[in-house]
Amino acid sequence: MRVWIGSKLNPYGKSRIKTLAMHSLLKTFASVCLLVSSVSAEEWKSADGVISVTVPDEFRFVETESQPPVSIIWVSTDETLTLMIAEVQIPPNMPLRLSSIEQGITGEMGGQILNSTSEMRQGYELFTITNQSQDFTPELIMSQNIIAIKGKVYKLMAMGFGKDVRSDPDAEKFLSSLKIHVTRRDIPPQAAPGSRGALTNSETSMVDFISQKLGSIGILLLLICGIVTLILRVSKRDEPSGL
Repeated sequence: MRVWIGSKLNPYGKSRIKTLAMHSLLKTFASVCLLVSSVSAEEWKSADGVISVTVPDEFRFVETESQPPVSIIWVSTDETLTLMIAEVQIPPNMPLRLSSIEQGITGEMGGQILNSTSEMRQGYELFTITNQSQDFTPELIMSQNIIAIKGKVYKLMAMGFGKDVRSDPDAEKFLSSLKIHVTRRDIPPQAAPGSRGALTNSETSMVDFISQKLGSIGILLLLICGIVTLILRVSKRDEPSGL
């Protein structure tokens, strides 16, 4: 009788085995997905290890030659989007001023500021600014992440030629992937947002001067890295043939 009952209960045992096997399969599948995700989300880290970003899709972007102060450049295969990271030395503990950065950008690029924000990241002030300039053909829309950390400014730039980087998924992913690998524990009073009055007149002038220069450095970087040739090629391609 016990053998017969065991045989009758055997289907329930098989069901339990199937359930366990399914759970094991799901766990394996999840592990594979995590592995694939970690492989595809390759990171680029600055030489000093302070910041990192997600490397753009290698099928849509090509890394091009760069030289200091530019650390790395990626250009889309359709030549409409350039992603760039630059590193610029500044005096230690020197704060930046958003309004002066904006003046530097518009003074160099022309056009207008479309968006400008400031937020704190791990004790450091991160500026995000988007500028539109019709001085270029096609028009240039550039978004920047600018942050000063331990005497160095890191600039992440997404430049769209005839493309709005604010709605471009590759540009948005690049800028939003910024990671800061240090945390500031000793924030000087003058570096805190809203406390600029603690600076002397000479310090304020220096903050404005450096902030403006950092804002106006974009075209200089393009010239240094030869991206202007790319701009001219794209512009020529978009001009009427005259036929």
